[in-house]
Amino acid sequence: MFYNTEVLQPKIKFTVSNTLEIDEGKPVSFDVLCEAGNFPIEDILFSSNIPIGGYKMVKHCDDNFSWIPPYDFVNENDKDKQKTVILSTHILPEVEATCDRILIINKGKIVADGTSDMLRKRARGEEMVRIQIKDSGNKDLVATALKGLDSVAVVDFVKESNDSFYVTSKENQNSRKDIFKLCVQKNWVLTEMTPIETKLEDIFRELTTN
Repeated sequence: MFYNTEVLQPKIKFTVSNTLEIDEGKPVSFDVLCEAGNFPIEDILFSSNIPIGGYKMVKHCDDNFSWIPPYDFVNENDKDKQKTVILSTHILPEVEATCDRILIINKGKIVADGTSDMLRKRARGEEMVRIQIKDSGNKDLVATALKGLDSVAVVDFVKESNDSFYVTSKENQNSRKDIFKLCVQKNWVLTEMTPIETKLEDIFRELTTN
């Protein structure tokens, strides 16, 4: 008997695929549709780039969003007598899976713009990898040797392992090749080298809670 162990992330479908142009006083309404995965979406965080009021809150899949722009929503100073409202979700794994470009907006201003890799690099600043080295005999000796590499800034022990380390490279440098060469030189067995990624949730929280 065979089982599929693939984890399928639930996603919010693109309910509105194009720009909607609405006159003041006219209603806009649509259902939030979701694509099923291995587990349900428990809660949807919803935001708008412009403060709006009087809309029906969206919290779950199949909820209906409805809003009527008030007659004073657009003022004389708005360009072309129009105002653009961007509705967005805070389900960041879905954003990363479906979007080539990510904008993070805080209080009506764009505070980040780029691909997920670009945002991670800006937030972290330096590359970090988790490595595991077997047959070294002494983890303190390994840590000292890693710290001696020109491209390495910081070396930390992984608490739950006796032969694993977190290695942070110096800014704008990549230490993975130097780590590999060191292991070859010392006859150590390098069994793991995994990049540590900053979560988009952490980046979003950092940029929007200040």
